[in-house]
Amino acid sequence: MVRSLCPGMKIETLIPDFQGDINLVKKYVRPPDVLAHNLETVKSFNTIYAPNVDILGL
Repeated sequence: MVRSLCPGMKIETLIPDFQGDINLVKKYVRPPDVLAHNLETVKSFNTIYAPNVDILGL
């Protein structure tokens, strides 16, 4: 519906938005402009798993 109302609008979908329900993925992804997954971690792991997080000033 969003695409039909605003054809130029970009859509980002995050994997957790679907909460593991593959039927939701099939229903809403046709495909989105961005399909991503956020990786959240504790600060002590930042240098190991997200070395560039310093650019965010966190």
